[in-house]
Amino acid sequence: VEVCIREKRYYTSNPQRGYYWGVVVFLIGERMRSDGVTGPYGGPITDQEVHELLAAKFLRVSVCVDLDTGECVDYVKSTAKLTTREMSEYIEAVKAWALEMYSRERHNDDGTTTVVPFGIPEANKQITFV
Repeated sequence: VEVCIREKRYYTSNPQRGYYWGVVVFLIGERMRSDGVTGPYGGPITDQEVHELLAAKFLRVSVCVDLDTGECVDYVKSTAKLTTREMSEYIEAVKAWALEMYSRERHNDDGTTTVVPFGIPEANKQITFV
């Protein structure tokens, strides 16, 4: 018999999942589609493919499968198995990446340039689509 005592883990919450899929993945997917990004199977990239791309970028870990040879295999963690803290950190990393990746320069009539940031609203904020 083995008994393991550890601090209770709280996994990704429904509000986190809703915000991630309904706001973060949706807005990044919309920008990718407007930029003409295609999915791996052709056609516009889907929200599921955006999620898989983000997970591969930010949730990839390397697991050593042979200690003698040092061979390692990359593994992508599931967002469903992240703790609430890990999910929050993941979402913040994705948002920071999207801000850097999708902010645009706008050339003004007076010859100046303004950076238009790619904004993802904070969780629990009212979102209006126009």
